[in-house]
Amino acid sequence: MWKPRSVTHWVCESHRREDNRDFARRDFRENAAQSAGCSSRTTKRAVRKDGALLVLACHLKLPFVMGYIPENARWYLADIVVEHKIEDDDRNVIHINTILVRANSPERAYERALKFGQESEMEYLNPNDKMVRVVFRGLRDLNVIHDGLRSGSELNYEERIGLTEARVAKLISPKKELGVFADRVPPSRDKPNYMPKNVMEGLREFGFDDDDIYEKP
Repeated sequence: MWKPRSVTHWVCESHRREDNRDFARRDFRENAAQSAGCSSRTTKRAVRKDGALLVLACHLKLPFVMGYIPENARWYLADIVVEHKIEDDDRNVIHINTILVRANSPERAYERALKFGQESEMEYLNPNDKMVRVVFRGLRDLNVIHDGLRSGSELNYEERIGLTEARVAKLISPKKELGVFADRVPPSRDKPNYMPKNVMEGLREFGFDDDDIYEKP
């Protein structure tokens, strides 16, 4: 069975043994990293460290590349899973909240992500005076942000293989359907009501009624 880490080991060892050959020269590693689509910072790391490994990983986006943590990494993305349980309603509501975590190491990022999740737990009444209990269930994922936080930085990516043109087209949304431009869709009256009672009361104080907030029957 093919094991990515075995390949990684082979690439690193091959690179070290053949360091004096043309393919391992500094200018080749830099050009290869850039051709593979690596960022400028990744390119510098490829030149400074195990260039062959980073070029291979960046080009193929192999699963084990996520195990590589840049020396200057300070930001992580955590997917926090929380469950809403509403009194007298058998249906739960699951939220997956993606948050930024600042930390100096993956272990510290993990600890802080767990803490953020635990701090999201609470209990409150909904507008129908039913108790809502929010429970932190765990982390779905935790990834490092390789680039610095600036406009254009890649935070995460998805990979899909073998899509038809029709399926690719479905991935593209027109401007009017993008979240920041789309019309507000009011929540259904039939879904579990986890809105806090005090929020509903505040909306009513501003002149909103149920028909303004919920989907019209």
